[in-house]
Amino acid sequence: MFHNNQYGFRQEHSTEFAALELADRVLFDIDRKNASIAIFMDLSKAFDTLDHSILFKKLTYYGVKSTDLNWFQDYLSDRSQFVEIAGIRSDITVSKTGVPQGSILGPLLFLIYMNDISSCTDNFKFIIYADDTTLYASISTQVNNAHLLNIDIEKVNAWLAINKLSLNVSKTKYMIFHALNKDLTHCIPNLVINGNIIERVTNFNFLGILFNENMSWKKHLNKLSNKLSRISGILNRVKRILPVNIMRTLYHSMVHSHMNYGILAWGFESSRIFKIQKKLIRIITCAKYNAHTEPLFKAMDILKVEDLFKQNAIKCYYNHFHDKLPHYFKSMRFTPLSEVHSHDTRFSDHIPSNYTRLVSTQKCMRHYVSKIISKSPPSIVSKISTHSLHGVTSYVKKTYISSYNEACTIQNFYICGPTNSKHDTLIIIYIFFYCIIIYIHIITYIYIFFFFSLHHILIF
Repeated sequence: MFHNNQYGFRQEHSTEFAALELADRVLFDIDRKNASIAIFMDLSKAFDTLDHSILFKKLTYYGVKSTDLNWFQDYLSDRSQFVEIAGIRSDITVSKTGVPQGSILGPLLFLIYMNDISSCTDNFKFIIYADDTTLYASISTQVNNAHLLNIDIEKVNAWLAINKLSLNVSKTKYMIFHALNKDLTHCIPNLVINGNIIERVTNFNFLGILFNENMSWKKHLNKLSNKLSRISGILNRVKRILPVNIMRTLYHSMVHSHMNYGILAWGFESSRIFKIQKKLIRIITCAKYNAHTEPLFKAMDILKVEDLFKQNAIKCYYNHFHDKLPHYFKSMRFTPLSEVHSHDTRFSDHIPSNYTRLVSTQKCMRHYVSKIISKSPPSIVSKISTHSLHGVTSYVKKTYISSYNEACTIQNFYICGPTNSKHDTLIIIYIFFYCIIIYIHIITYIYIFFFFSLHHILIF
């Protein structure tokens, strides 16, 4: 019943999948030498301004009638509210619009109210999470598409007006996605809503992931790195106070959640995040600043960020295999060669990836999941069809962590290796003689200074 691209308040849908759809659409167009435009619309107090009479008509359209409709009318009508601060209450006001936030029915009724917005135009694709509405379309770089785009924007604005929803134009932005060296001289449109010009941006925080017009993740990684660095500073202050098990819990609640979110979009470029993760794992274990981290990851039962990316890709494939992904992702083909032909070849268990014109456009979920599955151990792939998602996820984590070394494998490495008394003695002797040389230099400089000072006094 619900629109396929509505990701809010639905099972097997999330903000992360909404962002991944946008990333996939953009990279798909860039690979075909096209530009694309996304308009990020901001609705003002959408949950509080739903018109009840319009909602009841939509419920009737979807088959809610007679007694059931009366029940909804009774549920929403004559709801009173007041504000109490420091024991002082405001006047009681009857709410004539909106749905109760924090209730179970509120999100469902809101989705029903917003469900037909996609029917107001055929030229835009909609990516919606509750009231966060994004319009997406491919555009030509050779001509200016402003006139056609403004016509469709006006249709969307008319739908909002008919349904008594207001658009915050000052917070509504648009972005033109394009390849790095693409010439946009002829295609930058002047978009207008209600006589107000929509601002063009080069970066936009879309559902917690910072998108760039060239699909570079540097800005997002900078934002994530700064956030993790601040957290590392907090953890560093309490590492001598709290036990290791509490530090590990803090890591999962404060660090893991940030690193895991949207990793299928930006996880191809995780080297900088891995450096910060190594610093964090040393902090929570109170290890030396230059200690090898692989044994620490194993001891703490924590995945490296690159393996966390692989784990998420395998979870995505599992959901695709069991038909649990949102509608847009079901069109992605992750079919092994053994199901394409009957020939017994060396790579019959591999999943072929689609050809792309650009290397940069391969870095998306559509192309990279198949590569990770093809390179995964057969023991992991075989469990996808027989085990639960939790079972597969746990086994993947166990498999990756078991491959980590328990101790440093570099011979005669001073930081991680066993104590070498002869080596330590040589270092102490070296430091002793170095200090003597420094002491002699200091005495010599003092003697020269006093000699020249005395000589100067005798002359005068």
